[in-house]
Amino acid sequence: MKDQLLNTIAVHNVSQYHHAKTNLDNYLANPAAIGEHPDIVTEAIKLVETMEAAESNLQTLNAAYGTDYTTAI
Repeated sequence: MKDQLLNTIAVHNVSQYHHAKTNLDNYLANPAAIGEHPDIVTEAIKLVETMEAAESNLQTLNAAYGTDYTTAI
């Protein structure tokens, strides 16, 4: 059960990281196509913060439980 819970937490964070990165990649490639976000800089910063939080969470799991989840991002 412990491994299953740790894996679920890790997958959630990996997913959040990739979700934010995909959106940031899209903003960088097509900034004019993002009509609903007039302040693209603020939106990009939020995405970077989401990526950082997810990566930090994975590093915390690694330190606390001797895992290596950061290789998934």
